[in-house]
Amino acid sequence: MYIGILTHCVANNFGANLQSLSTASYLKTNGYEPVFIRWDSYLEERNRFMSPEQLDIHQHFLEKHGFVVTDSCRTDEDIVNIIKRYNIKNIIIGSDAVFTVDSWIEKVKISRRGFRYKSQLDKTFPNPFWIPFRNQIDDDLRYFYLSPSCQSSLYRLWSVKDKKRMKECLSHASFISARDRYTSEMIKYILNTEIPTMITPDPVWGFNYNFTNLPSKEAIIKKYNLKENYLLVSFYKGAEPDSIWFTNLERDALEHDMYCYSLPMPQGIFNSPLNKNISLPLNPIDWYCLIKYAKGYIGHNMHPVIVSIHNQIPFFSIDQHGRKIISRIVRDDKSSKIYDLLDRLGLLEYRISKNSLKKIHTSEICKKIIEFDTKKEAEISQRMYVEFLDLMTAICHKLES
Repeated sequence: MYIGILTHCVANNFGANLQSLSTASYLKTNGYEPVFIRWDSYLEERNRFMSPEQLDIHQHFLEKHGFVVTDSCRTDEDIVNIIKRYNIKNIIIGSDAVFTVDSWIEKVKISRRGFRYKSQLDKTFPNPFWIPFRNQIDDDLRYFYLSPSCQSSLYRLWSVKDKKRMKECLSHASFISARDRYTSEMIKYILNTEIPTMITPDPVWGFNYNFTNLPSKEAIIKKYNLKENYLLVSFYKGAEPDSIWFTNLERDALEHDMYCYSLPMPQGIFNSPLNKNISLPLNPIDWYCLIKYAKGYIGHNMHPVIVSIHNQIPFFSIDQHGRKIISRIVRDDKSSKIYDLLDRLGLLEYRISKNSLKKIHTSEICKKIIEFDTKKEAEISQRMYVEFLDLMTAICHKLES
């Protein structure tokens, strides 16, 4: 049975690639044939910030692991034709920020040239993640939302017209879950119900079980010429601390026999004064293993946190997410997906907002890494894996019904 998957499958993002691989690997193991329906018009503008070599890795990552990725779809009609070609009766949507839609205020962009009104295609409603083309296909098409997120979209400012159409789209879904509390509240708001949408795990929580062909620690250390006790540090370019911070971190880490290495984002290495840097191009599997075998991780983004907990690796998250308020400078931390995740898991002590980084000394960060409660991580990892299995079992049960 072919199962369509609609998500950011070729996004230029390590985490997005890995969650797609995890979902597809689970389905393949359980007897299904996943087909990634490639809708990537939104990537065109972002691609110009990346090297051709790194871009090629993300674009062909799933194909190199044996999964079907369709030709690029630019319109609803393209997707409908793909569904008919493969006789797809079921589509899984997500995981990832597939429910992100810009409100009118988020479309107002400020630049040196003044104000302009713009939104990316994946943040404009309707888009394919909402299955607006349902009426163009046979009535037996079913779709399932697997841990989607709306990030921190200002959903209460969405237009009345859009919200009405969104409600219609969601009301025809065979299964709906949410990756975080904010998205759960969004779905509840759109559907105008008192029943909360259940929160379910990101597919990366099952990665070690769904994809087992990983390089060994020895192979990774040799390939990237690492010290055994290596500590990964990762920031977006232009959002990193000053050189003094890095100097202090290297000194404090060395006192605990840890050696700092910069881990790049796909868009490029940040301005790192560290003596040791991992370079691009970098494969998502190697990126995963670099975190899996590290002494610890310090830096931006959610998926490094999930990978760390999944593998009982100490981390300290410098959270850059959350809605921007007060002239778009101050952030609402509670709208951050990292804050939400760590709050629900009882690990908030290992997170700080990027705007508050100066309030904590690097020696304290290193101490948190050294004294990290990895036993608690192991318990959380197992619990999240069980929740992931429950999620996929529920979806597969509906697929077979």
